[in-house]
Amino acid sequence: MDSNKIKKYSYYPIAFLIPFLIVILVFINLRLTPFGNANLLISDTGTQYLSFLTYLRNTLISGKFSFYSFSLSLGDNIFPLMAYYLLSPFNLILFLFPANQITTAIDIIILLKISTIGLTMSYFLKNVYQLKYSNLLFSTIFAMSGFVALYFYDLMWLDALILLPLVTLGIRRIFYQGSSKLYVVSLLMTIVTNYYLGYMTCLFSVCYFLYLCYLEKRFPKKTVGKYIVASVLGGLMSAIILIPTLLGMMQTSKQQLKLASFLPTPTFGLSAFSQLGVVGSDYTQRVSHNPSFYMSCVVAILVLLFFFNRNIARRQKTSAGLLLLTLFLSLFIRTFNTIWHMFQQPEGFPFRNVYFFTFFTIILAYEAFQNKNTNKNIFLATILIMAMVTIGYFFAIKNSQLVNVKYLPISLGFIVASGLLLAVYQRSNYYKAFIVLLTCLELAVNFNFSLTGAHFGDQGPYEKNYRIENKWFKKIQASDSSFYRIDNEKSLINSAFDIKYNNYNDALLFNSRGVSLYSSTLNDQTRQMLNKLGYFSRNSRRIGSLGGTQLTDALLAVKYRLSMSKNDYDLFTNKVLTLGTVADRSILKVTLGSNAFQNQERIWKSLTDKWEDYFLAPKVQSSGSKTLVVKPQATGRLYLLKPKGLTSLKVDNKKIDVSSVSTGDVIDLGKQQQNQSVTINSSKKIPVKKLATLNEQTFAQSVNKLNQQKLNVYKSTSDNMLGTVTIAKKNQGLFLSIPFDKGWHATVDGKEVPLQQVAGNLSYLKLDKGFHQIELQYKVPGLQLGAIVSFISLIIYVAIIIRKKFLS
Repeated sequence: MDSNKIKKYSYYPIAFLIPFLIVILVFINLRLTPFGNANLLISDTGTQYLSFLTYLRNTLISGKFSFYSFSLSLGDNIFPLMAYYLLSPFNLILFLFPANQITTAIDIIILLKISTIGLTMSYFLKNVYQLKYSNLLFSTIFAMSGFVALYFYDLMWLDALILLPLVTLGIRRIFYQGSSKLYVVSLLMTIVTNYYLGYMTCLFSVCYFLYLCYLEKRFPKKTVGKYIVASVLGGLMSAIILIPTLLGMMQTSKQQLKLASFLPTPTFGLSAFSQLGVVGSDYTQRVSHNPSFYMSCVVAILVLLFFFNRNIARRQKTSAGLLLLTLFLSLFIRTFNTIWHMFQQPEGFPFRNVYFFTFFTIILAYEAFQNKNTNKNIFLATILIMAMVTIGYFFAIKNSQLVNVKYLPISLGFIVASGLLLAVYQRSNYYKAFIVLLTCLELAVNFNFSLTGAHFGDQGPYEKNYRIENKWFKKIQASDSSFYRIDNEKSLINSAFDIKYNNYNDALLFNSRGVSLYSSTLNDQTRQMLNKLGYFSRNSRRIGSLGGTQLTDALLAVKYRLSMSKNDYDLFTNKVLTLGTVADRSILKVTLGSNAFQNQERIWKSLTDKWEDYFLAPKVQSSGSKTLVVKPQATGRLYLLKPKGLTSLKVDNKKIDVSSVSTGDVIDLGKQQQNQSVTINSSKKIPVKKLATLNEQTFAQSVNKLNQQKLNVYKSTSDNMLGTVTIAKKNQGLFLSIPFDKGWHATVDGKEVPLQQVAGNLSYLKLDKGFHQIELQYKVPGLQLGAIVSFISLIIYVAIIIRKKFLS
């Protein structure tokens, strides 16, 4: 076997293995599973991806996957969540692991994705330039770049980096060879695996194509036409994902545009130069930081050498400079930055489009590396990069930005060493090996310490406690086949987290039904409704189960409150309504204001058709600035509308946690007896109008009466329900504790009847007097249209390829 064949056979395995080994060494050092007992129960991985991926695995294995899920808060279309988080082919690895080891599966997926970035980048370099082992240095740098080091635990974004070299190579093949197949397939895969970064890739595609046109000084109509047709058809083929996802995302808060996000103001200053060195940002700065420009010291120096080198044509420098400037402005000017982020400024994890800048920078550095550079230019470039990094740290410190100064001398050391090796690497293969080893060491240091400040989870307790907790959930599900929701008050898996875990997505994690959710795809009308009923909502992506009352439990069918220990569980049962209840049409007129008690009572009064008060204000015995003594007018639970700025609270000397993540807008002060004094001590004066007792006796009677006229469900899945109901009076209908969604279709006695939106965002069905057969069926809005558009686009593209083949 000749040396060229050996080179071809070993080239791609090595491209995959170098980042693979670097990541493994870092994981071993950090003792991350499967190489230790720590896991990535941090940031979005612990609060979102873990639950979403576990849910995907569990529902597919059980054969009960549906496009509608009652595990998404009160219930929602799962298509937007699936399109945003779950469509990576790497997720097939989940099926090789039990549910309590998904944390390990996540680490394996991340490891394989980062390695595959190196593989596809090496494929790009080989096809655009030539087969050289020096390519592997640059493919590894892209795989381990600043974006990857800082955001790798948002593992859904890594697929876009895997596909970017293929999309770019596909554009070049259209331009130079007239072939569009690679471009169409890779662009389609980018959009399908993550439409958000797929959108950014489409913008980069246009910029890169124009760059090639300017570079080659030609805008051939035939080539431009092929590119446009390929881009349009590649995008339209993804319509089966895009159309239903777009319609779903229009129900989130992301539909709202903020004018301030489009102002042409700078998004960062000179402190951003600190990002050119190692660990310019770390985990503690993940929510807010400068763009992660890091692409190794070697590349930083070589980019300058690209523009210094006289052997590189001026036209090439000008065209590269224009594209580099365009990508830089997409980060620097807020208007452009907002457009690149799908017309929304990110809430945390800013500058998500920085990897396009990094990618093109590495290409320029590679071209400079292939040319001979004078020692004078290398020296000048090295000094300039050192100065830029130092200036970056100076302004970061001056502006009180969070930077760790200890990384400045380390960065300067790597810059100096890289400059020296660039000056001598052509003299011997030993120097070439040194520059590779030095850069790999630098990439490992950056990757490792970019996780500084992360509080990893504990794998052992997670595996054990998930198994126990899942057993308790399954036991409840086996004992009760009715429609109900569970509030998980005391979760065992919390002990595996080294951070405050708020259990937002436990319903997904254990395939149950709840109230809370933390997701970028959260239905905003449902969130606002729950917030107006007293539930805690930290921001537009979160709704918690804290803040509920006995009335909201009954209204929303929160039948169980679960509190677990390792050996047993306590299950508290509430008197609740079922999925559907006969209600007067007066509920159609109910509007929700700012007072949670009034909102709850308006809904309940319209359901019961009785206008007696369920919430009763207590009588004041004495009132001071921080002490209030009251007497409830009925026996029942006493509730408090949380005043702003409340920091401490005691009820009859019993301390109640009122921290921002421990209560909703309504605080339960416990069950109190009629006419018995209750002493409330607080950090600020509490007006009596913020207190109310839910009359236990009156309320219980109303629940019993409502349950006498309920929807009797005899067949139920997540997206299809059959039942019967009897309407005893005129002007009545069926109230459903299902969020209003145009995807739900109701059939009454074989005829379709439109559902109506009531009480914020719940559903109501107008019915005539008498006995009725009801069917509720969910169809994803836009899915059928998307499938038709995708199919037609595919047929058109195949026809174009066949026609071209016959004409050639």
